[in-house]
Amino acid sequence: MTHVFISYSSRHRELTRAFAARLDAEGYPVWWDHALEAWGPYEPQIAAALEAAAVVVVLWTEGALSSRFVRAE
Repeated sequence: MTHVFISYSSRHRELTRAFAARLDAEGYPVWWDHALEAWGPYEPQIAAALEAAAVVVVLWTEGALSSRFVRAE
């Protein structure tokens, strides 16, 4: 299923949670790292979610600027 992939800094998790909830309430399926399964490596899960996404949103905050994970995504 296609969805909105949200990339963000973990320093802004509550902002991201609120944004994701708003998109979901509007009918847009959302994927962000709270959906990661603990059973395996994260990188393949993130890559698969990015590949399946219809849209990628980056919450470009000060924390995101310094996050190597946000830049990698």
